[in-house]
Amino acid sequence: MGIELIFSMLNYLPKSGRYVPVRMSDSVYRLQELLNINDVDPEDGMIHYKDGQIGHVYHIVGSASALMFEQDTQRVLDKVDSFYRKLTVGVEVIYDTVKEGHVVDEQLEAVEELRANLKIKSKGLMALLNEQRDILKYAINDQQGLTSLHQYLIVRAPNEAALTEFENLLIGDVENDGLMFRLAKTLSYEEVERYFGSIIKANHA
Repeated sequence: MGIELIFSMLNYLPKSGRYVPVRMSDSVYRLQELLNINDVDPEDGMIHYKDGQIGHVYHIVGSASALMFEQDTQRVLDKVDSFYRKLTVGVEVIYDTVKEGHVVDEQLEAVEELRANLKIKSKGLMALLNEQRDILKYAINDQQGLTSLHQYLIVRAPNEAALTEFENLLIGDVENDGLMFRLAKTLSYEEVERYFGSIIKANHA
């Protein structure tokens, strides 16, 4: 592992090795080499890495808190230990905590569905739903002034069987006791695109 890091450092020393152009007219090859990503499946957001591995990005919410009782903290630690012991050999898990605006696409869809299925055509109810939609769309949705910490989990697996086994482990924790993860949502193609786009834009800035 140390030798691999030395080779990476040598590639990074020249100024040209620290600059990756990402304009539409630039070749995508250097960006692919940097991210080790070949493509992302538009159907389910699955990531295909250049080394043949596959994976997903998940938006996650943990359950740990500084206000937890000591016995609850120990339960969480035991669960985390058990979770990693059950991971299939070759599966890599990467956590990324970012500060970003709120994305409320699902909430907007829910409001639009309520509007479409409203049985009583009340002006008051419609005005209330319109106000809720406008607040979500213009006051909350991805506004730079309203940022909060969001955590993502990127998984790399050598094959579909290993990826499925990991997902079963992840979903099992969320649906059973939620000691390690209170929420885990697989990002769609558009959400994966937005996530990696935010990283590139942040580094570009």
